Amino acid sequence: MHRLMAGPGKSMRTAILIPNSGLITVLPLVMFPRAIDAIVLRTAASDPARYGPIGKRQGERAKVWGRWLREIPGVKVTEGAKVRNLKGQTVGDLDVVAFDPASRKGLILEIKWPIDALTLAETSKTDQTIVLASAQLGKVRSSLVAGDVRAKLPPDWPTFDEIDWAWGVGMPQQLTPRPMPEPDMFATSFRYVSNLSPVNSLTELIALLKNPIVPELNRHYQIRNVTIPLQGRYSVRVERLECKEIYWSPAVDAKSG
Repeated sequence: MHRLMAGPGKSMRTAILIPNSGLITVLPLVMFPRAIDAIVLRTAASDPARYGPIGKRQGERAKVWGRWLREIPGVKVTEGAKVRNLKGQTVGDLDVVAFDPASRKGLILEIKWPIDALTLAETSKTDQTIVLASAQLGKVRSSLVAGDVRAKLPPDWPTFDEIDWAWGVGMPQQLTPRPMPEPDMFATSFRYVSNLSPVNSLTELIALLKNPIVPELNRHYQIRNVTIPLQGRYSVRVERLECKEIYWSPAVDAKSG
């Protein structure tokens, strides 16, 4: 509890309780359910002794990717596939690998599961995480294509070179407008793909990930300039995001055309 208490040297992003003469004032931010989990996790993670268990918990959450991909008809999934050099030494792994025997299509995802971003600074940091993950996966891809390393796939799968692979970075919530540093690589989020259900094939999923359906300006939302009057002769001008379709989802938008 004391970690959530505001005080000298503490950030209002992680210290959301204000003690006041025997009373505790709760900052309005916790009125948003999505914010509570991220705030508590980030507060606990500020203690190095507690970061390990939190990282493990986040890693366990990331397993939803494999479970979700296995629900696509005909798709086989393996996780943590070891990547070894020609001497047999393990040099890395592939977080999630999906394969469709019928189409010979494959999907390889580098999974990152950071604590959800609530501020602009945290969002920018998550964007950077995506870019770095793309570069990391790109190095592995280059080594695999060059034959310098080999991925240990299940014995009933074809060889790596016989599969037409798609490559991407998977996040929990956030998409990014930034271009990937690696060619022909995409970034997506579990929140996004889980709203695509039902997906009928791995080929369909890959096409949606490479060409994602996103809200369109002036169709699904608009941005307006708003003036907020303050005391006296002062005012603040801000941009306000107005949603035209509160319950928008990529699946609904795809059906509507």
